[in-house]
Amino acid sequence: MSPDLDGNFPNPSGPNRRMDPLPTTRHSTVGTAFYHPVRDALGHLISSGTLATVWFLAMYVVAGGSVRAIGTECAGSCVLGRVAGGLGWFAVGICCYYVLLFALAAYNRRTRERAVVLAPTAAEVGYTDIEAPLVVIVVPARNEEVVIARTVERAQSLAGEPLLLVMDDGSDDATAAVAWDAADRDRTIVFSRDVAVAGRGKGDVLNAAIGVIEGLLEIDDPRLRGHDATSIVVCILDADGWLDPNAIEQVAPLFHDPRVGGVQVSVRMWNARAGFLARMQDIEFVAYGHLFQGARDQIGSVLMGGNGQFMRLAALQGLGPDPWTSCLTEDLEIGLRLARNGWRLRACPTAFVAQQALVDPRRFVRQRTRWVQGHLSCWTHLGSLWRPSAQLTLQARADLTLHLLLGAYGVLALLQVVTVVALALGFASWDGLFELHAPLGSTMVFLVLALTPIVFVGHTYQRHAEARLPLTMLTGVMVLYTVYHYLWSMPATALALGRIALRRNGWAKTARSAISSHDLAADARLTGGAT
Repeated sequence: MSPDLDGNFPNPSGPNRRMDPLPTTRHSTVGTAFYHPVRDALGHLISSGTLATVWFLAMYVVAGGSVRAIGTECAGSCVLGRVAGGLGWFAVGICCYYVLLFALAAYNRRTRERAVVLAPTAAEVGYTDIEAPLVVIVVPARNEEVVIARTVERAQSLAGEPLLLVMDDGSDDATAAVAWDAADRDRTIVFSRDVAVAGRGKGDVLNAAIGVIEGLLEIDDPRLRGHDATSIVVCILDADGWLDPNAIEQVAPLFHDPRVGGVQVSVRMWNARAGFLARMQDIEFVAYGHLFQGARDQIGSVLMGGNGQFMRLAALQGLGPDPWTSCLTEDLEIGLRLARNGWRLRACPTAFVAQQALVDPRRFVRQRTRWVQGHLSCWTHLGSLWRPSAQLTLQARADLTLHLLLGAYGVLALLQVVTVVALALGFASWDGLFELHAPLGSTMVFLVLALTPIVFVGHTYQRHAEARLPLTMLTGVMVLYTVYHYLWSMPATALALGRIALRRNGWAKTARSAISSHDLAADARLTGGAT
């Protein structure tokens, strides 16, 4: 068991000591992507400048001056005006916050110009027993016969020799048989749960997986190679997840620091070229991994994702016999609890997991409905983030609180639509709403705040995505990206609120599509030809 910074041994079943800020990290250039400096500098400048110019002109022509009008004339004459004005200025405040957050990510060279951030040296943390952790990859699988074989094959080919544990959750199809056919019996376990206890959600399956791993520890199974709970890292991999071939080599050094309880890699869509929805999801996840998580890595508020999350077994044991709850967003909740207990969570944006983007709108809205409902249910953690016992910095408390509150983003979008519909139906006056008479300076400030996050997103996507966009398409696609968030957030939020009102908390599993030859070609591009 590894000592903490004070030379004491942490208790896996209880909270850990308060974590001090990490020492200065060391950089590595292993695996760094190389760019042609002139070509890429011009490309980023042109794409960002074009996007900013077109976005500004479109906003000023369509809604120029409306900010001041909504906030003054209309606000003085109708309740809807006050609502619209309040929503507008609230959006301005959110934009200001994210501009600062994205600027922090841009400043953080560790998330942009190197392939991996190495943890502090043994001498820096007073830890002398450094060895490579054993990674146990847990794949929860229910009715996944169309994708599970490829996932097993890819996981077994990873550097670092992980142990693979496929948790068949009472599947009705041939998931277990297909997994066994693809398995290397010396490195892979396929565990089939009884139908009587299956189908209760992803968290329940993951708890069962921890039980299996602890059982292997109790009998000193040779596949664990003598590791204990402090040197075993559990990786959660969805049944459609394909890890970067070097992901374990990049993530493992971060666990040399005994204060690190979890690491999240970035997420990409291996079928990003499959259509509008797939492309939007790829932009969304690439930007989130490099901008949001990159900045949060510096303030201590990194969040765990449902796919490609690595967690120290001892940290999970500190959450109790069943680390995961029945929350619909079990990944968000377990990250909050680990951070609150004092574990440092890190981001490794240059390692990635590729997953299948949903291209069917009904499946997509169903998935997002579950996400919104789970996000809103995590509001129960808001109070605990601010308790003295929560081992978090002030910046981390504030950022996590805002992240949870922004689960109501869809509610704000619905209110905006209701306001516009009410105006269109004559329940309020349009007078002054779109008159172009606001001072140019105030309008420009508002528009700069509105467009800057989109410029950051477009720039980041072009820099880090495998399926980059032609510069001629970038501006239009990024404008569509803003529309995309409205398109899914409103129906998903309405459905989630309905489910909450009806007290429906059942797990709605996302169905997968069969892997095509185009998907295999995309995998080869992502891995540089490795299959």
